[in-house]
Amino acid sequence: MTSLEQRYRKLLTWYPKEHRTLHEEEMITVLLAGAAPDQNRPAARDTFDLVRGGLSIRLHRAVGPESRRHWRDAVNLAALLAPISLLLIEVTRAAAYAGEALRGHSGSGAALHTLVFALPYGLIALLAWLKRPKAAAVCAWGWAVLHTWLITSSPDLGLSPIYVMSYAGGKFITGDLWVAGPVVLPVFLCAAVLTFAPSPGPAPLGTARLLGWTAAVFAAFAVSPRLPSSWGG
Repeated sequence: MTSLEQRYRKLLTWYPKEHRTLHEEEMITVLLAGAAPDQNRPAARDTFDLVRGGLSIRLHRAVGPESRRHWRDAVNLAALLAPISLLLIEVTRAAAYAGEALRGHSGSGAALHTLVFALPYGLIALLAWLKRPKAAAVCAWGWAVLHTWLITSSPDLGLSPIYVMSYAGGKFITGDLWVAGPVVLPVFLCAAVLTFAPSPGPAPLGTARLLGWTAAVFAAFAVSPRLPSSWGG
């Protein structure tokens, strides 16, 4: 293989892999046939044409009709995964609090409160799974607003104090939206995805694979608190 051919092949990496598999050898043959006998570098025009052609194909795949179907599938999957993920987080947190209570530490109240906060995500996920996207979106937006009000007005109504309050000067303070923001932002994102998803569901991932990955994520959440603190996170 000559140095010119090597350089041409490097330029062809701008093209998608599938395109190279089908047309690389043909393109290399044409490029080498048009090169001068003593040429060892691609001409500037050839370089420009190859880079432009590769980017053009990639852009067409990213925003073309075929890509729109993939983006639609991705949004539909995200609309189902969002409430499931939030549900798993709250259930795992409730289990951690319950474990503390069983070991004689305080935590039973926080476990109950956190479990109550998990129930809306279960309802939202169920509605999304049953192909009721409008109802799921309405519930998600309603819960996002109520969730924000609860944790900024009185944390005793919801999650444990450490989760929803900042510590300053030896006192916990409430009502700070900067503190509540990271807590409620995922809920609003969940509602937004459900609003724009045309048909939430596991396709094309498939129900079996979705349930399998959900179980794996839940197991990771459940095991992480028991791992050494240096790498448990």
